[in-house]
Amino acid sequence: ALCSSALAGPSLPGPGGYYLNVGYAHSTALDYYDSAGQRVDSDKHYEGNRFQLYSGVGLGKGFAVTLGLPYVVAAKVDETTGERHQTRGPGDVQLGLAWGARFNDVSFAVSGGIKLPVYNLLEEEEAEQSWIFPDLGAGQIDMDLRVAVGLVRPLGPWRGLANAEVGYRARTE
Repeated sequence: ALCSSALAGPSLPGPGGYYLNVGYAHSTALDYYDSAGQRVDSDKHYEGNRFQLYSGVGLGKGFAVTLGLPYVVAAKVDETTGERHQTRGPGDVQLGLAWGARFNDVSFAVSGGIKLPVYNLLEEEEAEQSWIFPDLGAGQIDMDLRVAVGLVRPLGPWRGLANAEVGYRARTE
């Protein structure tokens, strides 16, 4: 499973403004789901590290465009032999459009986006051993719609944001 490590939630920049978030996520899995949807134990485990730049630029009238650029380091490790097979490179790029508003201390945003693979899933010489080398992403186009609400409150000398987000993702496969 590849984690999404940096999202803006309800915080959108004003006209001409921008933000840049840097995120990191680590994930590990000791089993997997086969094509029939059944959980399978394995003697190989997956390790994923995702570094991500996520930015937004304010367009005005509450709108912003967003861009997520991940770099993924993924490995499958054989528990029996200790063999480690690793791939690294750009992950699935995220492009989006968001609209938001602020009412006193409450921020609200609706956003939609598309996730696009920008890499070769496997090099030709690795195709015969595809079970060994982990992919850098899902290899499919995803579209999502999210609603986020946040509350800005003072935290001593700083201001803090607590937010909640719900959404729906449609997959092409």
